[in-house]
Amino acid sequence: AVAIAALVVVPVLYVWSVSAQEGVEPSDEDRDQRTARFEERRGKVLKDPLTKEPLGQEATFIGTARVQGGGDPATVRVVSLKQETGKDDLLVKAPPAEIINYPMHRPDTPIDARVVSNYGESNAGGKYSIVAISAGKKSGVEVGHVLQLSRTGQVVTDRYRGTKREVVLPDERFGLVYVFRIFDKVSYAVVMETNQPVEVGDKLSTP
Repeated sequence: AVAIAALVVVPVLYVWSVSAQEGVEPSDEDRDQRTARFEERRGKVLKDPLTKEPLGQEATFIGTARVQGGGDPATVRVVSLKQETGKDDLLVKAPPAEIINYPMHRPDTPIDARVVSNYGESNAGGKYSIVAISAGKKSGVEVGHVLQLSRTGQVVTDRYRGTKREVVLPDERFGLVYVFRIFDKVSYAVVMETNQPVEVGDKLSTP
């Protein structure tokens, strides 16, 4: 990974290599065809809503660029941007294009996870929004898994049986998600069905 040193004249950037092994050089075959991807260095720290254990740090996709000239700093030309970029943003090599073609299937083992965050700046998600969940490879989550969304039942007061008492209502299932990317402790899923907003702390489990 490399760090942006300066934004001189839009859309030209100069970038520093973070390590000697990660120097930025243009392709030998075509100096304008090597692409890289911006990721914001200061992303959200993802924590388990129950244990508060740090699960990872999220990086925000900013745009794409092509390396024009090697060296340290190297010269990079911006191809596209989704938001403003500048000094200290992170530049990494673009991964190979991947076509996700995993059939939806139910996990073979019980999964117990929580929604960690809604991707982007939204506090609540809806249909086709992306959520981060607190389970990954180590928990047996796979690409293609379908998980159900549910919310802990409310605590209500029963006033109709002689004496007042608190009763916990059953958990309410309200949607389904499809897992499309996994890491060791975190996965990303797209909300396929929901009849209410998806919030941090909502449960995910094997249907």
